[in-house]
Amino acid sequence: AILVAITEAVVSTQSTGFTRSLPKLSTVQVSRLEYPETNLEAVQNLENNLEKMLMDKIMEWRERHVTRWNRHCRVLMKQILPRLELGTMTEDEEQSTLAELLNSHNVTGFPMNMRYADAKTIVESVFSTNVHVAEDPAVEFALSVYIHPYPNNVLSVWIYVATLQKKY
Repeated sequence: AILVAITEAVVSTQSTGFTRSLPKLSTVQVSRLEYPETNLEAVQNLENNLEKMLMDKIMEWRERHVTRWNRHCRVLMKQILPRLELGTMTEDEEQSTLAELLNSHNVTGFPMNMRYADAKTIVESVFSTNVHVAEDPAVEFALSVYIHPYPNNVLSVWIYVATLQKKY
C-alpha cells in the first residue's frame, strides 16, 4: 500500500509538470539483527529426552514383541550424526565407522534430519519409517539422537534408527 501511494504521488507530480520532493521515508528494518544464544544445557536435556522417548515409543509400537537394543551400534551412530550435520562425513567413512558391526550383522537403517518444531512431529516421523514393524525374534534395534543448536533456538535434529540381525 505504501509503495502504491508513493508511485501514484510521483506519477501525479510528473504528469502536471511540477517537481516536488516527497517526504523521506525511513525503514522499519532494524539496523542490526541480534539473535540470542541457544541454551546448550537445555539442548542436551532435549536430546536425551527425545532419545528416551523414541526408544519407549518403539517398544510401545512393538508391544507383542521383545525389543532388544544394541548399545554398541547406538554409540557408533552417535559418532556419525554430528559429522553429518557439518557435512564432513562421506558414505565411505560412515561404512568404515560401522565396519565391525557390518561384519557381524546385517544392518538396515538410515539417518533422518529435521528442524525441531515439537516432539510429536519427530515421533510421527520415526513411526512413519515402519522400522518398528520388524518381527524377527532375533532382531535388535539401535537409535541415536543428536541435536545441533543454532542461534535463536533453531535446532537441527538428527535421528539414526536401525535394525540389526546377526549373520549366521
